[in-house]
Amino acid sequence: MLPLPALNTGDLWFFKVATLLELDLSFFMIAAPAVVFVGISKGGFGSGAAFAAASILALTLPLGLALGVMLPLLMLMDVASLRPYWGKWRWHESRLLILGGIPGVALGAGLFSIVNDDVFRVLIGVISVAFVIWTQLTPSGWVNISAGDAPD
Repeated sequence: MLPLPALNTGDLWFFKVATLLELDLSFFMIAAPAVVFVGISKGGFGSGAAFAAASILALTLPLGLALGVMLPLLMLMDVASLRPYWGKWRWHESRLLILGGIPGVALGAGLFSIVNDDVFRVLIGVISVAFVIWTQLTPSGWVNISAGDAPD
């Protein structure tokens, strides 16, 4: 029988992630409310609570790590909620959404690779504050949303 090679933990990606992500009490105190906000938002109750989750995680964790924590959870929630809607979409509207999203994803990926994390923290903060202002101004009548040609 051949001898097994010694385990070099520096070559395995999950050991690198485990050393980067310090799983202490402060991490769980910050990440748990963020995940709850996203769950409430995905459930349809908190409509904009996901912005709060992104803001909380971006302020406390490195941006790449915050994305690495939240993105798999968001994707899992999307997959779990897709079944009742499977096959009930309109291809024309779906194609417009997909084609409109591709430049945004490409721009975000390009900016993420060249811009400092603090720039994204400021952008997330500005978008979050703008969203709160928008949600407060719309019901009060300061901002009017015209009913255009919405799909049936």
